Amino acid sequence: MSTSSNECHITIGIDDGMFLKGKSKWTVLVGVLFVGLKLEKIAMERVEVDGLNGTLVAWKILNRLEVKPGATVFLDGITYAGFNFIDPVELSEKSFSHVIAVFRRRPNEERILRALKLHFLDWEIRWKIISKVSTGINEMNVRGRKLYYYSYPNSYEAKMKIRKTAVTSKIPEPLRLADALAKEVGKFLITHL
Repeated sequence: MSTSSNECHITIGIDDGMFLKGKSKWTVLVGVLFVGLKLEKIAMERVEVDGLNGTLVAWKILNRLEVKPGATVFLDGITYAGFNFIDPVELSEKSFSHVIAVFRRRPNEERILRALKLHFLDWEIRWKIISKVSTGINEMNVRGRKLYYYSYPNSYEAKMKIRKTAVTSKIPEPLRLADALAKEVGKFLITHL
């Protein structure tokens, strides 16, 4: 019996939990690993709100999930836990994975830059990553709805991978599940800690 490439391809979704602005010092980053469309593993790590450790924390999650080279990692944008960030290029180069940052809406660069300058002395560090990604964002339709994405390495396979894993909405299933889990864990942390 043969298996399709979708059934055996490793995909990971990474998303952050909710937090209280001005009160929470950290939230959770959740990673889920799928083989084809089957959930295999879940990993969680703490990520600093408005910190600079997002890429490192995502790398730790990939290590805990025992991700092998060649996997596809879906990110929910690149900003996490406020204005912390995951650098898709650095994460791809460290993990030897194809990293695809998915955006429900095209990021508003002017608004982001204004917020960074207003709230962060180190805004240039954050803006360097955000602007690099912003210039490489592509648009596509998934299930009749617009979706934006940044792919590193830039790959013609990105659209295909998004479409194959977006089975219930325009969002790839690993990312949709990571989002749902992260929201619930974040809510729990806010109300119980």
